Amino acid sequence: MRIKSEIIRNSSIVMSGNFIGQAVTFLAYPLLTRIYSEADFGVFATYMSICSLTAIVATGRYEEALLIAGDRNETVSILGFSIKWLTLFSALIFTALALFRRQIFGLLKYDGLENVWYYIPVSIFMMGLTAMANNLAVREMKFKTVARSGVAQNLTNTASKLGFGFAGLTGLGLVASNVTALLSAIISYLPLKKYFLKALTHSRWRDEKAAAAIHSDFPKYNLVRNITASFAVNLPFLYLAGFFMPEQSGLLALAAFAVSAPVNLVTGSLFFTFSNKITLLKREGKPIMPFVKTYWKGLLMFVLPTFAVVFIIARPMFGFIFGQQWEASGIYFRMMLPWMFMLMATNPVYTIFMVFKKQQKTLYIELAGLALRLTALFTGIIKHDFNLSVMLFYASGFLITSISFIWIYSIIRRYETTTE
Repeated sequence: MRIKSEIIRNSSIVMSGNFIGQAVTFLAYPLLTRIYSEADFGVFATYMSICSLTAIVATGRYEEALLIAGDRNETVSILGFSIKWLTLFSALIFTALALFRRQIFGLLKYDGLENVWYYIPVSIFMMGLTAMANNLAVREMKFKTVARSGVAQNLTNTASKLGFGFAGLTGLGLVASNVTALLSAIISYLPLKKYFLKALTHSRWRDEKAAAAIHSDFPKYNLVRNITASFAVNLPFLYLAGFFMPEQSGLLALAAFAVSAPVNLVTGSLFFTFSNKITLLKREGKPIMPFVKTYWKGLLMFVLPTFAVVFIIARPMFGFIFGQQWEASGIYFRMMLPWMFMLMATNPVYTIFMVFKKQQKTLYIELAGLALRLTALFTGIIKHDFNLSVMLFYASGFLITSISFIWIYSIIRRYETTTE
């Protein structure tokens, strides 16, 4: 019971912080959709997809190893190695865009990003630092710090978007606001500065290489898996933007935000506390299934009925809340709901694959999912049908996530059998 109450308490701390930030952001969106155009949101969605995908490579996923590092010295060594990797990679991205941005954006048909190219390496670097600080805070059980960072990031993001919008800088506002928000998140992690200072000043390269070798599964498997997973999730904004109008991507982006904001609020908050506790339970040989089942039952009892109601009223709801020109976003919102429900079931406990050393096998599922999603998108592109691409894409996402859910359940079940 103590462990269960601790999970609830830590999750509540992180979730409360995220809830405040997300609530303010969501309340501001009816105003933002009347300031920024569908095309503005479409370009921003492509920008965020590029940064999110590239940021995964920028850390080598070593920030995930911070959660399971053996002791504080190893933690500092991993942190030092990650910072060096991140700095070098961000510098390479800056150099490549400074020299060849016209050719790169022209080839990918991302002409709308040429005026904001310098924000891309900055965002990547800041995303990497935030990810390290996040995982370090969780390792040190500083959940209030995680919550404060979430609030600061969301509030700053929303205030900046409104400020830039009212100033008439709509072409720049969404991108610049993201950078400002990331900076506020990093500042919120200043209580952890001693770890970063130690990693920068006292960590030895020999120790860093040794720690990196111990946790080499993260760049070998988690890096490739996360790239594949992120690439698959961001495919509509990376590919469809080049074949269809940016306004269509903007409508899809609003739908993605509306459904992912509450989902990420729950899964993001629970992931860190579940990761921490599942790791401890595994070390102590204690059962995991009771806690996981309690969460899954809650989804069936409360979330599934809510999703069903929202599915019915989605289209008129979007027109009423965000403006009549955004009503079509409700169509895409409906297409996403089944997949999002399965993500809520799997994402908080996805750390099961790391704890039980299944990173290599999860990569195969992600690669299969990527191939399926690409097929889905290009089916619609060949038929010149944006809606068909989107529908098939999210249907394939639902299928792949369902397979992951079944596998997670089977891994826990086998573990429970050996510990009984």
